[in-house]
Amino acid sequence: MTAFNSILAVQGAGTAQDAVVAEAVRLARDNAAVLTVVDVIEADEPPQDAVAVRRARLAEAARAARATGLDASEAVLHGEPAVEVIRMVLREGHDLVIAGPGPAAEGLIRDCPCPVLVVKPEGFASPVSLNGIGAATG
Repeated sequence: MTAFNSILAVQGAGTAQDAVVAEAVRLARDNAAVLTVVDVIEADEPPQDAVAVRRARLAEAARAARATGLDASEAVLHGEPAVEVIRMVLREGHDLVIAGPGPAAEGLIRDCPCPVLVVKPEGFASPVSLNGIGAATG
């Protein structure tokens, strides 16, 4: 198995955020890797109070990771999520990105220079149907 040295976890506003951080902490501990937890705030984000909530959640995730003995930090990025995450990967040399499902993850899978792990939250139903396999209901 490949050992990872620097893991970047993308904690967005979606339902997978807790699962993403939990998996990132687990993999960072298993690999003795450094962990960075980021959130990307887009230009058309909600009012400042909603942004402040996301910043606080991000800081708490990094604090909890440090409490387990990890070398963990957090960063808030601004712009288009996939683009900003890839810029950070290139700038800081992360060798694994962990994200929840969604458009940003699709962009990361397509364009990120390092492996991308997409973590689905419990109960996630894919909106995509491949000839009836994995089809969402509703």
